[in-house]
Amino acid sequence: MKVCLGGADGNEAVQQGELENRLNLDTKALQILETKKPRWNAELDAWTMDFKGRVKLASKKNFQLIQESEPEKILMLFGKVTKNRFTLDFRAPMTVCKSLAVALSTFADKLAVT
Repeated sequence: MKVCLGGADGNEAVQQGELENRLNLDTKALQILETKKPRWNAELDAWTMDFKGRVKLASKKNFQLIQESEPEKILMLFGKVTKNRFTLDFRAPMTVCKSLAVALSTFADKLAVT
């Protein structure tokens, strides 16, 4: 998953249709966050991620967002705690509204192409 935030601080407004232009012309005007990739654990014979004890259950909805330039700095963490509960942690440039929107997008059903 990739997330694009407007402006150097992530808070600049982006007009409709402008996102495609900025991606092609001026990537400095956007901050692009991406999902941190899991690492292979030979002991467990599985892909794993360190959620710092915040996530308790395996789920395809669990993820961490990072900037490519700083892969060890987690900007947003979302994961399953119980059957019906999830945890959401974030830091700047993410805001409550942006983090919640990204987290809710993991629950959206994929539309079938007909």
